[in-house]
Amino acid sequence: MREPNFKLEKQPGVSAIVLKPTLLGSLNHCKQLIDDARAVGLNSVISSSLESSFGLTQLARIASWLTPETVPGLDTLSLFQTQLVRQWPESSLPLIGLNEL
Repeated sequence: MREPNFKLEKQPGVSAIVLKPTLLGSLNHCKQLIDDARAVGLNSVISSSLESSFGLTQLARIASWLTPETVPGLDTLSLFQTQLVRQWPESSLPLIGLNEL
């Protein structure tokens, strides 16, 4: 999806596309891909690439806005030693606040 000439087409056995907004570059581009996927009968899943608790919070908001009917794939926090700015639900990692950064 990051290639300049990418064209979304339905493929046999494929029922969804997975979007990583922080790698795609803009919310407009993500929204367009989701609209294109819906037009050809595909679901869209918002997924994290390697975001902190702060980034995951933003992705959760984007997913709620653009794909409210789909559970997002936001499970990269276990790769970190601390959380940044915002507490992620049920995470036991220590939190570093904005004033501490």
